[in-house]
Amino acid sequence: MLPRRARLRRSVDITAVVRQGRRINAPGVRVYWRPGEAVTSRIACVVGTRVHKSSVVRHRYQRWLRVVAQEAGSVFPVPSDVVWVAAPAILRCESLAAVREQVAPYLKRLK
Repeated sequence: MLPRRARLRRSVDITAVVRQGRRINAPGVRVYWRPGEAVTSRIACVVGTRVHKSSVVRHRYQRWLRVVAQEAGSVFPVPSDVVWVAAPAILRCESLAAVREQVAPYLKRLK
């Protein structure tokens, strides 16, 4: 689990990042980021009911996105606010490794 200071929690902050930040479109995920005001980078992972109706399934993908987001933290400039938004196409990934493989080529473009 991410420490409290590393989480982007307020919906106002998440909305600001989505509206004003830069974006990467991977097949199952959109990643938005912008320079942050905090001392460290902050992350939010959003998996809405459009992805799946079952909360069990949504939370599974949210946990996987959090792991991938933590691993990819060094790609973004520090400090920055990053929001990972799942799309329904993420359901094609049946494991954490599949999510990593799907997102990795798009994150390499940032380096």
